[in-house]
Amino acid sequence: MVPLVADHFGNLDAIRDAKLEELEEVHEIGPRIALAIYEFFQEKKNRELLEPFMATIAALGPDAITLAEAEGLDGHAHSIAARLNVQDGR
Repeated sequence: MVPLVADHFGNLDAIRDAKLEELEEVHEIGPRIALAIYEFFQEKKNRELLEPFMATIAALGPDAITLAEAEGLDGHAHSIAARLNVQDGR
C-alpha cells in the first residue's frame, strides 16, 4: 500500500497535506486506508513526530530520493497499517 500512495503523491509533504478526497483517489487503497492515512496526519503528535524527518528530507533538496525509491519502505507497510489500526489485506 505504501508504494501506491508514494507513487501517487510523490513526496511526504504532499501526503501529509492531502485532503481525504485526494487520498481516496489513490488506486487500490480504498476508503478505509485513505481515512486512516488522513486521520494519522491530522493528529498533531504524529505531525510533530515526522517534523525532524521531513526537515532532513527538505535539506537534501529535490534531488533526494522519492518516497517510492526509499529503501525498505515497502517492508514497513504492515507496521504503518497496524499503527493506523487498519488491515491492508496482506
